[in-house]
Amino acid sequence: MNKQTLMGFINRFYLGGQTQSAPVKSTKDTLSCAFINSAKSCVGDIVLAKNGIGDYEMGLYEIQDLIKLISVLDGDMDVDVKTVGEVASQLVLSQKNTKARINYGLARLDVVQKKPDLSNVPEFTLELKLDKKFISTFISGKSALSEVATFAVLADGKEAKVVIGYSSTTQSNKVTIPVECGKVDSFEEAVLFDADTFKEILLANRDCESSTLYISDKGLAKVNFKVDNFDSTYILVAKTTVD
Repeated sequence: MNKQTLMGFINRFYLGGQTQSAPVKSTKDTLSCAFINSAKSCVGDIVLAKNGIGDYEMGLYEIQDLIKLISVLDGDMDVDVKTVGEVASQLVLSQKNTKARINYGLARLDVVQKKPDLSNVPEFTLELKLDKKFISTFISGKSALSEVATFAVLADGKEAKVVIGYSSTTQSNKVTIPVECGKVDSFEEAVLFDADTFKEILLANRDCESSTLYISDKGLAKVNFKVDNFDSTYILVAKTTVD
């Protein structure tokens, strides 16, 4: 496995440190992770095809430690999983050209956070088209407003926009991004989501040419990115207040 591919997989659920533990499942063909971030504001399913390492279920705990260890290596790597009985206990990565090796201790599955089963998912009545320009603008806008915690989605039945730094009561610094709609609804109020989480999602999937952000005025958003062998789906839970 290539280091860049493995890091691409991990970063899609690590989200810049927002997810500290997660279960990873491997088959002979795929790696997958069904996760929830530490703030419980986002759940997701990440699938990497054509890069399985065998039939294992692994618990990643303190994921930043794994990232630091992987940074020691470069290029193509051999991947092995050590077990105690039937339990995966260590992830071993070896750099092919130098034979340098790192060992990462795996956690029990019962101590890592797992994605909950979702029920009663409402209908998504607004569809926003995300392209590379939107992704770049949102990332830059959130970086410019680093202390702003939320972004708002506003729709009037004809058009929609995303506003970083939205406030209905005060004059504030903000970035407004008009967005092309595939399906338009009218929201009585702005729907607010975690801006830091969405920025990290976009950063992890910025190689994607286009996607669609599905919004429900009941307080959920869903987005899927497909690029190369990655298939990544995220569901965001709305925030109730502007921080």
